Amino acid sequence: MKKITFTFFIVFITLTSFSQKYYTWFNVGGRAGFGSSLFVNNDCIEDDQIEYKYFSPSYFFEGRIGIMFGDYVGISGGIGKNYFSQGYTITPTTNPLERNIKLDAVSYVFHLNFQAPTGFFFDIGPRFLKVTNATITNSGLDSRTTIDLTPVLEQNIISADFGLGFTAYISDNLALKTGIRGNYSLKNIVTKPGYILPTGVNTYYLATYTDERTHLTQLTFSMELTYTFGRVGKASCGRTRFMFN
Repeated sequence: MKKITFTFFIVFITLTSFSQKYYTWFNVGGRAGFGSSLFVNNDCIEDDQIEYKYFSPSYFFEGRIGIMFGDYVGISGGIGKNYFSQGYTITPTTNPLERNIKLDAVSYVFHLNFQAPTGFFFDIGPRFLKVTNATITNSGLDSRTTIDLTPVLEQNIISADFGLGFTAYISDNLALKTGIRGNYSLKNIVTKPGYILPTGVNTYYLATYTDERTHLTQLTFSMELTYTFGRVGKASCGRTRFMFN
């Protein structure tokens, strides 16, 4: 966490120095996306008795604020909510067991933003997830149970986050961007030794697991609306000042 904060501080100082020759633009906005998530564990994926559902609904929404140093490079930060799920089926007998994992989290994201003259954009940076709720629901064998997963999960997850796409609409103040966004947790999200996600601890299967690491990943189609409300630059009097658009 300290290394990431220090890195963004150095980048901010560098871009601020670079921007002395250009306008510095300030913007606010919001973005949302819908797609799929996956709890990635290699042993579970390769287990013949586990059938992954590779499309499991996932979405996010967040508000953000950003600074552009000139026209092409900037930084931004945001706060919002992320929802993840993972459906799968365990087939050890003639009665398949349907399972579904759900995870909700508050997210904080920081991005380096790159904008090309052609309208293409690329964002990259860390996303911090604060888990607020996590459950696993078992359906099958004429029963349905829901188990709280929060005791076995990391409560604070750090992910690598990216976005890329193009600007579909732009005016003096407004811009509408569309593209794809994704994130991948950098470490194992499970803290309890011997607990494997997505299978859990129930021995409905005979597989032997050698890799306990589970990584949370998300890929969405997203849209973002941005409003540029002001800039810092040299006024007609030669002084540097803040000016509203």
